[in-house]
Amino acid sequence: MKYITVTLLLTFFAGCSVEQAPQPKTPETVQAIPECEPKIVYQDRIVVEEKPVIQEKIVYKDKIVYKDRVVYKDRPISKTTNTKTDKPIIGRIEYVTIVSAKEKGKAKIDTGAKTTSVDARDIVRFERDGKEWVKFNLLGKSIERPLVKDILIKRHGTKPQKRAVVKLRLRLGDVSRNVLVTLADRDQYIYPILVGRNFLKDTFVVDVSQTFMVKSSPKKGKKR
Repeated sequence: MKYITVTLLLTFFAGCSVEQAPQPKTPETVQAIPECEPKIVYQDRIVVEEKPVIQEKIVYKDKIVYKDRVVYKDRPISKTTNTKTDKPIIGRIEYVTIVSAKEKGKAKIDTGAKTTSVDARDIVRFERDGKEWVKFNLLGKSIERPLVKDILIKRHGTKPQKRAVVKLRLRLGDVSRNVLVTLADRDQYIYPILVGRNFLKDTFVVDVSQTFMVKSSPKKGKKR
């Protein structure tokens, strides 16, 4: 009896180890494989094609309103306007008009300077109606303005310099502003006017790689 059992087991294992010719594994051939070999289950891949995202827009007679911007049909995009903020772009050097003196001069645009400064000569302080005023020459014109305050300018290697601060109306392009201006002798500088952040803030975008991007200022600008 033991002999017969051993013989049957050898026959069974011999049948499982018989080499068979390789066949392509398809769902039909998988079912034909003997039970002693593990089954292979195939699963088809599903590829979903993504649809392009279409930006929502509303088309009107004179404009197209997108989700993030408005495009006017009759207004070509200006190269001197930032399309993201609708603020005019100016260069590092521009012509600025001192409305108080009715004169125009070259100005350095400096976003690092807090306050605007002008080249003032022959500064004289005097009193009028109990208040302190200053008289000075600006771009060849004699100007008189009430003194707003004095500030101390720290300079390397020398004592701090006291400078008078007055209010002047400046115009750049179609923007006119009455801002605080420090009076200083700018003879050692190339440009007689330095425009600081108190004039530029919330109004312009500065492109330091460009100069003179603003067209001639009109007679009347937008007051701010």
